[in-house]
This record gives sequence, C-alpha cells and structure tokens, in this order.
Amino acid sequence: MDYRPEELDFLDILTPAEVEMLSNAVRTIFAGFSEYQRYLHLPKDPRLWSGSEVGLWLDWCQGEFNFQSLSPNLRGVPGRELCNLEREGILVLSADCSAGEILWEHLRTMCQELDFLDILTPAEVEMLSNAVRTIFAGFSEYQRHLRLPKDPRLWSGSEVGLWLDRCQDQFNFQSLSPNLRGVPEGAVQPGARGDPGSIH
Repeated sequence: MDYRPEELDFLDILTPAEVEMLSNAVRTIFAGFSEYQRYLHLPKDPRLWSGSEVGLWLDWCQGEFNFQSLSPNLRGVPGRELCNLEREGILVLSADCSAGEILWEHLRTMCQELDFLDILTPAEVEMLSNAVRTIFAGFSEYQRHLRLPKDPRLWSGSEVGLWLDRCQDQFNFQSLSPNLRGVPEGAVQPGARGDPGSIH
C-alpha cells in the first residue's frame, strides 16, 4: 500500500463532537488492555516490550478493533524502537491509516499514563529513595537549630513556612502553592502512604 500523506488526516472530516465521542470510545477500549497486560505479565512501559510482546499487543488490538489487515512490518519490532517512531512512522509501518492512528494513540496513551517510578529500574528507585532519605535526615539538625517541635502537628503557621522554605531549597521546587503557607497549628495531619495528608 502506497503511503499518501493526505490519507493521514481522516479525523479532519469529523466534527469536534464526533472526535470527542470517538476518543472516549477508544479510551474505554484501551482501558481494557490493562487486565490483559497483567494477565500476560507484560511490562507497564511499552518501551520495555520485546518483539514478541509487541506481537501480543498487536494481537489484542486486532481482536478489539477488528482491523481488516495489519502489516507484518510491525511484528518483531522491539517496544523501544516502536515508541521512538513518530506518528507518521507508525502509520507507514501499519499500512492502514485507521489502524495506525489507533496503534499510535494507544502507545502514546500508555507512555503518558506511566507513573514516574514505573520507568525506573529497581536499582534506580533504591538510589533515589536513599538520596531522599539523606536529605530528610538533614532536616533534623535544621529542626533542632530552629527549635521546631518534632511533631509537625504542633507547628504554627510560621513554623510550617520555615519547613516549606527548607524543602523548597533542598528539592529545588520550581513553584510551591502559597496556600500551604500560614496553615494554622495542627491543621496538617500526616496521611497514609499515597495520601500526603489532609487539612481540616
């Protein structure tokens, strides 16, 4: 099949409402891939897929979207190489514009939805954790120097501000919401893992 650029923009003939409706339908189908992915123990990051794992993904897509034909050019391509392709590259390899658009969108969606820690190796996660713990440990000396209570629930609004200043300096935050400054004593309650806390 010859590649003709004018065929690539088929979404241009749809109204914005139709594009949104189509996008929602496709995202709903994409969400179903997560269960299949877990069942086959495929890495969450498609860039880590082997050529055979890419083939399993293509089989799933072909079954879900009823592609009439799918070029064999995509099979056996390692995940990293596939994800490094631009949209047009996927469309050319798929040899079917509709199928190529869906494959491209699914790859893009999976990469965007990755958590930061998902793209790190276990060794990198451990190294990052150790670095953060080292920085946290340094706060104890700062805390004693300023005579801040050990229990953050006892901090006044100004003491919360001192803690924020220290964190901003140590972690080089580009911006920090002013909403946190001046929070009254006892308002910040440490939460469970995954929940940074709540303000009463």
